Amino acid sequence: LQVPVRKDLDLLASLRADQYSDVGAAISSKLAARWAINRRWAMRGSAGTGFQAPSLAQVHQLSSPFLQATVQLGDCTEALKAAASTLKAADGQAVACTSNSALNVFTNGNPDLRLQKTKQATWGMAFTPSRNVHVSADYWRVQMQDTLQLDSVQAVLADPLRNTSALMANPDLVSLDGGAGKVHNLALLLKMKNKGQAVKEGIDIQARYREPMRDGRWVMGMQATFMLKSKDRTSTETAWVSDLGAFQRSARW
Repeated sequence: LQVPVRKDLDLLASLRADQYSDVGAAISSKLAARWAINRRWAMRGSAGTGFQAPSLAQVHQLSSPFLQATVQLGDCTEALKAAASTLKAADGQAVACTSNSALNVFTNGNPDLRLQKTKQATWGMAFTPSRNVHVSADYWRVQMQDTLQLDSVQAVLADPLRNTSALMANPDLVSLDGGAGKVHNLALLLKMKNKGQAVKEGIDIQARYREPMRDGRWVMGMQATFMLKSKDRTSTETAWVSDLGAFQRSARW
């Protein structure tokens, strides 16, 4: 719904309802405004809520675990060896913990997953000195709740006897030293859960110039985003971790 409150002020409001048979319902809303200060300057802003639903595989793929990651296992503790000895593979072979080996981390669907909720806001200014030139800058912020996170590998390895449901047999058989037989290496089966949080902030900058021509229009433009904040945490009990400037993660620009 868009309402022209005054000649120089527009308000926009929207409401959306979604219903999922497996992860529940969500209502998203948005309120926005634009104020034309004069012929050259305009101010705009918005605030709203949103969501992201988990994929079908994340909810319903229960029977076939798939490989999520591989981490390096250090020394096998006595607790890890004891926990591994309680497992049996589907073919009846034993499961063993091997020190200084690759530890496969599997995951599968979780029918208890919920929607990931977001709150977002923007505020910006636009400058149009002529009909052919437009420059704008907009600050934005997105806050995410209940983001999907795997259970902690470190937490399971630190206390495997209390986390036996997160242990499984690696599907591949390996030979024991000296050819004394074959076993399955220990692997982890971690569930994805709604327990994380994330915050992203930045400034979008845009400039555009157009030149009308006899047979068309010549347009030149530039768009850039400067990241102010990009952090997340795997649960409400863990510390925030920023990925700004980290190699192969989030750059400033």
